[in-house]
Amino acid sequence: MSLLEVRKNFVQYSGRFDLIVDRINFADKGANFYIRAGQQYLDTFVDIFESESKTYAPLAAGAWYQLIADVRVIEHVYLVSSIGDKTELNKISVEEFRNTYRSDPSTYISNSKGYCAEYCVTNLRTTPLTQGEVTIDEFGDNSYTVSVDDFLYTGILFSPPLGETGSIEIIGKFYQPKLMVDTDSNYWTEVYPQILVMSACRQLEISYRNTVGVKDWEAAIAAELHGLELDFADEISNQIRKFRG
Repeated sequence: MSLLEVRKNFVQYSGRFDLIVDRINFADKGANFYIRAGQQYLDTFVDIFESESKTYAPLAAGAWYQLIADVRVIEHVYLVSSIGDKTELNKISVEEFRNTYRSDPSTYISNSKGYCAEYCVTNLRTTPLTQGEVTIDEFGDNSYTVSVDDFLYTGILFSPPLGETGSIEIIGKFYQPKLMVDTDSNYWTEVYPQILVMSACRQLEISYRNTVGVKDWEAAIAAELHGLELDFADEISNQIRKFRG
């Protein structure tokens, strides 16, 4: 289903025809807000096989940071060399990174022996907020600033800086693609549109301040998702033969 088809089902299911312009074209007049909020709830409420995803990005020589969009949880980071070899990086804390690089990381490039070995996840928020701009870090007069919306991104810092060109592979839990225009679709709209409609109805109940109705929808949604959770648990555990002591 597309967003338009989900919207039709949502207004028919909820009876809220005031959330569309008319009953012919079903143009949005507020329904999309509840559908998108419902998708957010599903994305964060349950971990299923389709919660996992990966993304790739090229890296130039000297790179020591990368911004990742729409990621919920970063689980694994792999550095890919120019000849295609993949190496998983060890995760460290931001404090450990700062203890190692007390000055501009770019000054350490000459000491790098090829590829970095560690990474940390960093918060990109800066106060006061500058719309459409993210400051990775500042070292005296040298500021590393990128023109993006910080609300959409998570930052990764590398240690040591990259000694030559390569790329990065990030594996983790990602939000499903946002439903912005009527032709958009994602996992929820294509495979389980009924659950997305139910989740949008839950958001509608919140606007009514109807706690009983919200709980009823949550119970119904949880029942629908239960089988998907069991499938995911089976997928990640079916090859486990022993536990570490």
